[in-house]
Amino acid sequence: MTFQEYSMMDDALVGKIPDFMPVQEASGIAMASFTAFVGLFHETGAEVPLPPIAREHVPEDSFLDYNNMETSSSENYQWPPDLSKFGWCITVLGGSSSVGQFMIQYARIAGFRKILTTASPSNHAYLKTLGATQCFDRSATAADIASIASPTTCQASAVGTNQPQNTEYTPLVFDAIGSVQTATMAVEILSCLTPDPMSRILVSPSVDEVPPVVEDVDYRGIYALVGALWDTSLPYFMAMEEWLATKDIVPNRIQLVGTIEQAHEALAMSRRGVSGVKLVMSIP
Repeated sequence: MTFQEYSMMDDALVGKIPDFMPVQEASGIAMASFTAFVGLFHETGAEVPLPPIAREHVPEDSFLDYNNMETSSSENYQWPPDLSKFGWCITVLGGSSSVGQFMIQYARIAGFRKILTTASPSNHAYLKTLGATQCFDRSATAADIASIASPTTCQASAVGTNQPQNTEYTPLVFDAIGSVQTATMAVEILSCLTPDPMSRILVSPSVDEVPPVVEDVDYRGIYALVGALWDTSLPYFMAMEEWLATKDIVPNRIQLVGTIEQAHEALAMSRRGVSGVKLVMSIP
């Protein structure tokens, strides 16, 4: 399917792109954005700011169906959603990665007040346009980041819901890279936070070896196969259509590397390391 010019898909697994968006730009949206979508909203309980048209297509008993969710009806979620439980803050490791860029944007539209991220300095200005409030070089220490990721408690209205003030918080770190190194860094950040929280959440794509975690770090892996999460895919794609059309969400920047004949060159570029862009090939 990867190299097909056309393929058959279930309509719940596809979405429309705006007329102004080239297909090449749209090519990298689905997997990366869906991984970030599931990682933030499914694994933490933060409310999804779905547009009205997408809310109409949320199946009953889906984690997206907040209107029918009873208080404490699920282990990981609560109603009403309250971002003060995260100190209004999220830290995204690897913000310039494909998944990281979408996570920063989701955090912005969800209502997080502090969105911290790590990336090469050359990408800092761009990540701030996506919603990052503070960027750190990848050489920053866990203590450097933890000193900024302190709880921010305030009476606020996020995604249309009045949020109560909360002096207790559960800090949240999202590892967009999914390596042992970044997962270890995430644990170190969570372990450095003061005042000492009751619990801590680390969300990450699966890694080969989960780093040692302190007792109160809740490690949550991401299972984000679009076809396996049918209750999520249709409202997600409908929401993404709206977000792309209004430019609330923008796709990754791309770097065209020619046609399929340049596949070896593209793979070599990827192995050498690509920062802040998605490599895209065209099928002649």
